[in-house]
Amino acid sequence: MLKEHTLLAVFSLPSDVFHPGSSSVAYCMVFELGVRHSDTHKTFFGYYKDDAFQKRKNLGRVEKAEGSWAETEKEWLNLYRNKIEKDGIPVLKTINANDEWLAEAYMKINYSSISIKNFEKTVRECASFVVKLGKANLSNTAPKMQKINKNLNISNWKYFELGTLFKIESTKGDNTNNLIEGGGDVAYIAAKKESNGYEFMWSLNDNKEYISRGNCIYLYNLSKEAQATRCIKDMILSE
Repeated sequence: MLKEHTLLAVFSLPSDVFHPGSSSVAYCMVFELGVRHSDTHKTFFGYYKDDAFQKRKNLGRVEKAEGSWAETEKEWLNLYRNKIEKDGIPVLKTINANDEWLAEAYMKINYSSISIKNFEKTVRECASFVVKLGKANLSNTAPKMQKINKNLNISNWKYFELGTLFKIESTKGDNTNNLIEGGGDVAYIAAKKESNGYEFMWSLNDNKEYISRGNCIYLYNLSKEAQATRCIKDMILSE
């Protein structure tokens, strides 16, 4: 396609843009037809997920506040027309046919917005998960929370490729229709934020082919965004 046309822009649209009709992941690509894509051309990648709309029961998608969409539309058009990179989103990149054509592949996260509250929230979610597993020992939780370093210094943080530090492999899990109930020996971890992804307990012996080894980080796609769950013990991880 790039031999004949120029990829001008790719927009990542809101996850629920077609609600309630469809939950499909939506992207919009803009091409200049009849002009070969140049190796030096910078394509505009816009992460346009928050369009100032929200879902309301029986109403569908409505504006969060009157006029909020008009302001958002104005800003989005200004960023695109003037090719402005703002906080790492949007991004201007030279690409070819073998590269990713998604804004998510080139976005830079603003880690300066991270606070100690983010870590405390994650610890509480993990504690909730341990309680549901029936393996809770919360007597030492409070002292450990006090020891967390509350002075975050991101100046020395660096980007890295996951494959350079971790061994990456696919999950062995399946949908619940193929799993065998009973036993309550091993947890089934689903792609959700609550309770560290915990769903329910299944039989260990009857589901060995689906078991993933513990001491791992489970990465999954939730609402079209990447999420991560730390898995201490062997578990069944959702596909």
